[in-house]
Amino acid sequence: MLETVGMFVAKSIASYAVEKGLNSLFSNQQDFEKRLSVIINQTIEDFKTKNPIPETDGKFPFYDSQIMIDEFLKFRFFNNQGYQLDETNIANALDKNPNIIRPEKQQITSFLEIFEQNIQSDDELKKLEIDETYKSEIFNISTKIDSLFDKLVDELSKKLHSQKTIPKELTALVKIPKKDIIGRETDLAKLRNSLLHKSETALINGMGGIGKTTLAAVYVAEFYDDYDHIVWLTLKDSLEEAIAANYALIQNLQLKSIPTGEQLKGCLNVLRSLESNKPKLLVLDNANESLSAHYNELPKPPGWHLLVTSRERISEFDILDLDFLSEDEAIALFFKYHNNFSTNRFEVLSMKWNDIPLP
Repeated sequence: MLETVGMFVAKSIASYAVEKGLNSLFSNQQDFEKRLSVIINQTIEDFKTKNPIPETDGKFPFYDSQIMIDEFLKFRFFNNQGYQLDETNIANALDKNPNIIRPEKQQITSFLEIFEQNIQSDDELKKLEIDETYKSEIFNISTKIDSLFDKLVDELSKKLHSQKTIPKELTALVKIPKKDIIGRETDLAKLRNSLLHKSETALINGMGGIGKTTLAAVYVAEFYDDYDHIVWLTLKDSLEEAIAANYALIQNLQLKSIPTGEQLKGCLNVLRSLESNKPKLLVLDNANESLSAHYNELPKPPGWHLLVTSRERISEFDILDLDFLSEDEAIALFFKYHNNFSTNRFEVLSMKWNDIPLP
């Protein structure tokens, strides 16, 4: 595959040079193509050695994409002749190949620097261009790539708005009717007040198993009709992984054409841009301190209510501490789910608190 990428790009660059009357820079087009294809392939091999990008879940690195490498190198060679990155080409390539791993700025910079070094070591090819300011051009490419992905996300948002087919439940939801729990009425009221009146995000904080997820699920069921769109994400590790793993959310927001590395940014941008008559609700269950890094990107009031559950106290959020149920509520809960228990209520009341096998 590497030879195919190198030869494809070399022919494309040579053809562009001929088209623009720049073929005087080399004497023989076929020889030029062969020499350049060798250098492109060598650059890919050198880059893979220094900066390996593992292929995961069928996704492949940007340097195995003919169109993306072609655009980068054409811009590298001919920017001073007015060549601009063809955003349509790259957008179409990503649309047809959503499995391309989007390059980071540092990776683009490293790839082009290696390519530059290989060009400079070839006396014939370096005649094409010797530019002491090439590093600024490399960062120019990185900036244009970032701008391109922002533009794609904007276009997706506009498309979503025009179609008006976005479902209310953007993900599968966890809902528990209020009648199915015992206690937590005060906590539910505090949570509602925090989201509705404080214009803050709410974080339900407490130890594992104390009922944080249950309270969030009751909130969703109790106030379901007050929201136009609802998202529930359970974070096993990071927010980025939770979004990438949620097929329903990616499908409903039409983000399938966005590379995995861009889905976090794309998803949050689209969610923030959704228009509705009522507020929208985002539930992030089982979050950790890493969520702080994304705080400024998250959808928030007034358009969104943000409800988070966590064992950790994340300072950016309005924290609602969840404590144990009262003794009477705990006993009532015990009997609710152990109605065949033979011990009578008096005997249960005489037990030590830690002896009660709560569900």
